[in-house]
Amino acid sequence: MRKLLTVSHLSQRYGPITAVDNVGLALQPGQRLGLLGPQNAGKTTALQVIQGLLRPSKGKVSILGYSPAQLPDAAHTLGCVFPGVGLPRKHTVKSYLINHQRTTGLSRDEMAAAVERFALDPLLQRRIGSLTAGERVRVALATATAGSPRLLLVDEPCTGLTEEEAGLLKQTLRQYVDAGGALLISGHSLPEIEDVVDDILVIRRRCLFYGSLDELRQYGDTLNDAYLRLLQPYQDDRHIRPRTTPQTNYRLNYHSHTAWGSAA
Repeated sequence: MRKLLTVSHLSQRYGPITAVDNVGLALQPGQRLGLLGPQNAGKTTALQVIQGLLRPSKGKVSILGYSPAQLPDAAHTLGCVFPGVGLPRKHTVKSYLINHQRTTGLSRDEMAAAVERFALDPLLQRRIGSLTAGERVRVALATATAGSPRLLLVDEPCTGLTEEEAGLLKQTLRQYVDAGGALLISGHSLPEIEDVVDDILVIRRRCLFYGSLDELRQYGDTLNDAYLRLLQPYQDDRHIRPRTTPQTNYRLNYHSHTAWGSAA
């Protein structure tokens, strides 16, 4: 059965530096996987390879059987939220949304619905560089989800958010998965993402743990204690097969009901 996302033996090197070393994962619709690790663990690099922004030094990424660079109808298959590095700071929000709509092939109606969904009207004339962290996340979510993609990559979205904004973000992501999407979200600490994921992949360049939250609890008194123990030196690699769900063939019909306008 063809999986939505398969990453096999992924390695990424920059000259003598290995950023990611032999990492693998798999996702099906309805699954929520957290990619967890400390600073410089290789999380963003791994997501950028899955996105197709970087070509892997070794290994393979397959999205519905395609490489990311050859993915047909990409805007309706893969959405990416990189609020820290993925937005052009000198563009206005309006110009960025127009360019995104034109280059991805999204319809005007799809983009207009995303603008309304994430309450972006008051931000349209502002430059992205002047936005707060929460406002940048809203813009990134709007472009990533406008096409109701089947797979969503989210890179450390909680950094700099208020408690209310983080709560709205998590509500939006839960609604997306409940509609049948697959979520791969990264974070520095477990409390950031534990209430929006079912499975965890812990990396520090290489895989330290891959399994469910319940399986992670076996390694400590609390989930966070177990995570911190995995980061201690000289830990053995743990490779635990994640749960999978049957492949279904459909276009995701995702409509967020989160009240983002109230947090503006």
